[in-house]
Amino acid sequence: MNDPMTILKADHREVKAMLKTLAESDEGKARETLCEKVSTALTLHMTLEEELVYPLIKDRVGDEEDEEANVEHGLARDALAKMRELLNRPGFGAAVEMLARRNPPPRRRGRDGASSRTSSRHGPSRVARPR
Repeated sequence: MNDPMTILKADHREVKAMLKTLAESDEGKARETLCEKVSTALTLHMTLEEELVYPLIKDRVGDEEDEEANVEHGLARDALAKMRELLNRPGFGAAVEMLARRNPPPRRRGRDGASSRTSSRHGPSRVARPR
């Protein structure tokens, strides 16, 4: 599995599954361990995208889409922090849901180099930067 898009898609599926388990978890050590695993996985994933993927495609997607990608990652980091803060307190489920919304599927590249969501709750795919 050397294809970067395959790896990114697998990361998104793995995190989505972990977030579902986390949302259904009870307070305790298992929740704490899974919360840390999600935090580590997403932080690494976002760092790799920002440092390795985004610089390579910035010219193709434009400044606005590049900025949007960075804003989305900032929101995801905020959601991770809130999830950890509320780990064993009321509101944890809402924090996990907020984070799950920040984990959309990666984008698929077309023949013209443009990218689009592989699926979306927000309507038709649009040209944008990869996730």
